[in-house]
Amino acid sequence: MSADHLPVLARTLPFAAYMLFIAFPETVALLGERFALAPQEKQALYPLQIGLPVLLMVLFRKYYTEIAAADLRTMRGTLASLLCGIIVFLLWLPLGWVPFGAAPAEGFRPDLYTHPTERAAMTLLRVTGATLVVPLFEELFWRSFLSRYLISRNFLAVPQGTFTAFSFAATTLLFGLEHTFLVAGIMAGAAYNLLYRFTKSTTQCVLAHAVTNGLLCAHVLATQSWHYW
Repeated sequence: MSADHLPVLARTLPFAAYMLFIAFPETVALLGERFALAPQEKQALYPLQIGLPVLLMVLFRKYYTEIAAADLRTMRGTLASLLCGIIVFLLWLPLGWVPFGAAPAEGFRPDLYTHPTERAAMTLLRVTGATLVVPLFEELFWRSFLSRYLISRNFLAVPQGTFTAFSFAATTLLFGLEHTFLVAGIMAGAAYNLLYRFTKSTTQCVLAHAVTNGLLCAHVLATQSWHYW
């Protein structure tokens, strides 16, 4: 494997590993009803779904030069990120509907676990994954990698926050298609892209994404609106 490919793999493999666990239950179900996983069986995969991307990011950590805590010391950028995260959350709820008449996903349901310790552990894992892990590997993939790779295969030479009309539209739409709630996903993708353009910082996008997901977790737990998970 060429060393030139490692920066690409560092930003794509964690995301691909996560998506693999989303696709696996759906793929298995195509083999027949007797192969379909029960909701609790799907949820049992979540530790692996989060753990594998974490492992990959640890292995590739030296390549993430765009993740810098120093970026958060910029008051203007950090305030913009916090505001962006809050606005995306507030818009996500009314836009959280499934197009084309499709049924919404069941979501992650801690109430399926009857033992209090197991329920608390899985809830904590879900919140940790949604707020700390997912924002990191998604922003590394969508903003740091793909938005720049669509401009040049030598994406590291493209300054952070740089977009063409095509790269902005493509990453916005594809980010939306990744999510169950298409319209909400497109809105969020556009918002994070605009923030990336404004701050020119992947770290700030991770912060905004984490704020959105953290607020969404709080809403889900307070209202038991599991379909948002």
